[in-house]
Amino acid sequence: MATKVFVPLLGEGVEEVTVIKWLKKEGDTVNELEPLLEVNTDKVDTEIPAPASGTVLKIVAEEELPAKVGAVLAFIGKPGESVEVSSGQVPSSKLQEAKPSAVGIQSSVNNQPLTANREIGFISPVVAKIAAEHGVNLQQVKGSGLNGRITKNDVLNYVESGKWKEEKGKETIAPRSTQHVTSLVGDQLIKHTTIRRQIAEHMVMSKQTSPHVLTVMEADMIRVVKHRSANKEIFSRDGVNLTFTAYFMMAIVAGLKTYPIVNSSWTDEGVLVHKAVNLGMATSLGEEGLIVPVIKDADNLSLLAMARSVNDLANRARTKK
Repeated sequence: MATKVFVPLLGEGVEEVTVIKWLKKEGDTVNELEPLLEVNTDKVDTEIPAPASGTVLKIVAEEELPAKVGAVLAFIGKPGESVEVSSGQVPSSKLQEAKPSAVGIQSSVNNQPLTANREIGFISPVVAKIAAEHGVNLQQVKGSGLNGRITKNDVLNYVESGKWKEEKGKETIAPRSTQHVTSLVGDQLIKHTTIRRQIAEHMVMSKQTSPHVLTVMEADMIRVVKHRSANKEIFSRDGVNLTFTAYFMMAIVAGLKTYPIVNSSWTDEGVLVHKAVNLGMATSLGEEGLIVPVIKDADNLSLLAMARSVNDLANRARTKK
């Protein structure tokens, strides 16, 4: 019996993926756990491995189209083995229910809506990302995909043609409306403090310049625990509390040295890779919120110096110094 390849659960809140590229075609041989296709979510691009070894009998999900979590993407089995394609296809009704991307119906200029929009249907995250990077108004792009769907190649061809620069100057922008929240009887308005306003501004800035992706994996901490136990008293003689946070900071520094591209920021001109390693350390202020003091030039610090910096910043933050 053929093995079905399903869309796995790729994270909390992820309900569907977009197939970017099939790495194997029908008739190809694939080994178990070998990358089979590339998919995109609104958070990250990733590969889906083959759940079994065999021949790719049937590919159900097309490139540039969305697929719900749990939907069948393909069938793997023995050459010539029959498959029930009807049971493996992603229902078209579900694809129609997918909400169009906001990028698909908005101008990239100040994220403001155009005064006149045409129905362009579902826009994949990949297409939306490319359009946003080049400032392309998808209203002007003609789709060549299924039912006129706009594909990645459509956007890239449009960019290469140079038409997007001409159309960009012709766009008529509607004024942005300010969201108003109605106050009801019994509601209480808590005025923003200066620190809360600063926290909000920095969170928005961080969201715009740095990718927010979570990766979780297990790590053996036995040696770290033993090292801390052996050196905690020695550090305390110098007035330093050796916490696990210092070890985590040192591990981050080592990782950024190995992969410097991670220590970067997004700009309109390109990715800015930073030379210095400056680490932010989230510190709770209780009911007043959360601040992130920065340990500058962390890549030049020893474990003792790192632990001292962690202690100092945490104490100064909590005492508002």
